[in-house]
Amino acid sequence: MDSTFRLWAKTNELQFDYSAENWDYHPLVCHLLDVACVAKLYLEQCPFLLDKFYDLSTKHIEKGELSRVIQCVAALHDIGKISWNFQRKSEKGWQSAFPDKSRPANTPYDHGEGGLFLLDVAGVKSNIEWIAPNIQLLAASCSHHGVRYNTQIAHSKSLVREYLRVKSSFETLLDCLEAVLQVKIPGQQIGG
Repeated sequence: MDSTFRLWAKTNELQFDYSAENWDYHPLVCHLLDVACVAKLYLEQCPFLLDKFYDLSTKHIEKGELSRVIQCVAALHDIGKISWNFQRKSEKGWQSAFPDKSRPANTPYDHGEGGLFLLDVAGVKSNIEWIAPNIQLLAASCSHHGVRYNTQIAHSKSLVREYLRVKSSFETLLDCLEAVLQVKIPGQQIGG
């Protein structure tokens, strides 16, 4: 199985009754899709939210498509967890995703900022056309832990190297989101 589907988003390692024998996790792809589903329900149950998003948009998109784009952007809030820098935080999670690779030492890593960096690099390196015009919207989604990130991102060698390391999984997750949400994110700016 592709390691993409074994990447973790949440584990039970911080629970008081945790032991290595009862380790469990919630896969990253499932977490991203869960968040997309919650966004969909909010938009369906509170239509004024979609109206507000539409009022703030450039209006180059119909409301049904805008709803699916919002769901996708909401799902991308934790895309930074795809990084090896995040995955190595869990010894068992690392072993699950990368059984043949030795686990690197932990270093501080902010998955919100890392996600925004990965999205920005992907827009340039993989020519994913919808990222650049919507980087502010994506930054807001990645800033879900209360920190606003700078969208003027320097593409350091280590950042590009990290993107190239996870590129296949990154593209697989984007394909999954687009397929499940039935959305093709437009190449123009969505937000006004």
